[in-house]
Amino acid sequence: MTATINNQVQKGLMAIDIVGEAAIGLQGNIANPEGVDLLITEAFLHIKTGATAAATFNIGIGVSGADNSNLMSAFDVNAPGDNTCWNVVARVASEAAMTTPALWLSTLFLTLTSAAASAEGLTATLYVKYIRLD
Repeated sequence: MTATINNQVQKGLMAIDIVGEAAIGLQGNIANPEGVDLLITEAFLHIKTGATAAATFNIGIGVSGADNSNLMSAFDVNAPGDNTCWNVVARVASEAAMTTPALWLSTLFLTLTSAAASAEGLTATLYVKYIRLD
């Protein structure tokens, strides 16, 4: 066996500011920031101000502009209250398989979509921690 230090530069963290729009549907579409496959290790949603209507949010990894809910599904961004934080992807126990599909392939997008009602009034930040898999 050989073990060496991999000197590949790791950025590892991004913050996505979210301002809810009146239209129901796509709220944001973020390209993979590194251009290589990423493993999302943790993600948190900080709701600064909740939506004024009973909007639900889907957050996921998939094709550009499509509704994806493989990270967070039908999360109510109106009711949890202002200045609250929520797990989107949590760490797993040692030697446990990840229960959330946390691979962000280089060709895919992180999408945020609303359903049920307008997300107007929502201000939030999505923090995403990742590891480059190249």
